[in-house]
Order: sequence, then structure tokens, then C-alpha cells
Amino acid sequence: MKIKLGSKEYVQPAIMGIMVKKTLELNKVFQEKGKNIGEDEIDLIVDYVVLAFGNRFTGDDLLSYNTWNEVQDLVKEISEMAMGKVAKKSPKSKK
Repeated sequence: MKIKLGSKEYVQPAIMGIMVKKTLELNKVFQEKGKNIGEDEIDLIVDYVVLAFGNRFTGDDLLSYNTWNEVQDLVKEISEMAMGKVAKKSPKSKK
């Protein structure tokens, strides 16, 4: 996955394990709040993306160079990668 912020491009080829936990936490917030998110939830979303890219840029950078739809698309991509990592590693059920 990659993101361009101004003249800089950041590439994150893999999702770190912590992102599985953070994805579950973020999903819980979305379930509780629905579409009624406020400033605290926006900060949580922004911090999630920044963490996924190894804290190599700030939340302000993210919001300054991307539309909110682009941020949401990144969250979806990160979440799918993190949860896909869990699904691939889950043990198969024995019969």
C-alpha cells in the first residue's frame, strides 16, 4: 500500500501485527458510533493510518494532502490487509 503526501510517497509493503488489534478497536468504535463520529473518532482514524505507515508522517500531513474519502479508502485497505492476515493464519477446523 502507498500514500502520496505532497512531493513525498510512502510505501508500506506489509501490515504489522499491532494493526490487527487496532483494526478491532476501530471497528468497535464504528459499531458503537455508526456514522455519528466526532473529532475524537477522526483523531482515532488518522492515528490508525499514521501507525500503519510506521509513524513516518503526521496526522496533519495526512489530512492536509488527502480528501476525507481518500483517508477512508486507506482505512478500508489497511483494515482488509490486517484482517486478511488473521484469516490466512487462522488454523483450519478439524473434523
